[in-house]
Formats: sequence, C-alpha cells, structure tokens
Amino acid sequence: MSISEAQSYYLKALDHYPYDMEVVIEALNYAHGYDEEHAGVHCLFGRIFSEQLKQFDEAQAYFEAALFYDKLFPDVYMYYGFMLINVHQFGKAWEVFESGLGIQGIDKSVMRYGQAIVRAKQGEISKAIKLVKQALKLSDHKYARAFLLEEKSRIKSLRVKKRKIKFHSISEDHTVDIA
Repeated sequence: MSISEAQSYYLKALDHYPYDMEVVIEALNYAHGYDEEHAGVHCLFGRIFSEQLKQFDEAQAYFEAALFYDKLFPDVYMYYGFMLINVHQFGKAWEVFESGLGIQGIDKSVMRYGQAIVRAKQGEISKAIKLVKQALKLSDHKYARAFLLEEKSRIKSLRVKKRKIKFHSISEDHTVDIA
C-alpha cells in the first residue's frame, strides 16, 4: 500500500497548520481535488473556519461532512465538539462527545473532558466534576493528567457557596443567606 495524493497533501496541510496558512490552504485544495470525500480534509477545513475565521456555520458544515464521509475518523469528534461548546450548542456537543466514545482509537479522556465542560457550562458542577474524574481514570498521559487535575480544581471553584451574613440593626439582629 502507498499513500495517496490526497493523503499526502492532507498530511502536508496538517503539518503546516496553523503556522503557514498559505501552504495549508493550497495543500487542502489539492487534497480535496484528489478526494472530495476525505474526512481529514473536511475536518481541517472545519478547524480553519472555526478557529481562524470564526465562521461557525461553515465550520459546522465541514465537520458534518467529515462525519458523513467517515464516522470513524477520530479527530473530528474533539474539534467539532469543542466548537459546538464555543457556540453554546451544548446538547449537540454532548451528543458528539458521546458518539466519539464509541470510536476505536479515540482518546476517551478527551471525550469525557468535553462532556465535563458541557455540564459545567450548564451549571451542573457536580456532574462536571464526576466526568473530569472519569477523564482522569481514562488518561495515561502525564501532562494530560496534570491538565485534568487543574480543570477539576477550576470546575470545583465554580460552585456557589452559601454563606450566612449577620448584620445588626437598631431594633433587632438579622441573618441572611446569600449565594
């Protein structure tokens, strides 16, 4: 077996992303010309439209095309899921991460972390912390584990703590619960 022209140009684009966008775009266009159904090409186009151009509708179309052409392409689940979080489509982001958990070769700790961020953004802090703990159990990379431990602390800090404040008035004492 050999590497196809489309794969060769895709790898060139991936190697230069995001540092030399002129080379990236040229290589992606060549790759797309050789194989219009290449999931990696669609995923990288999705990243460009999401991360660089901030054209999220266009990015979503590319990510969905990548999934249409190859549901087993692992990279699209992470990038698509986090883009959906950025545009506050939490339900869809959850579904993308959940689907990604069933893909062979995907980093399941990243999928659980993505779900934790969804829950945290929705204000479900306890569920978010449980998901980060699951991500920690699934991760075996030293730096990823350190990142997840920091995220667990950050998410815990989002909890709203009730405090009682006592204040005195001339006529009587009052206690008030505040968030």
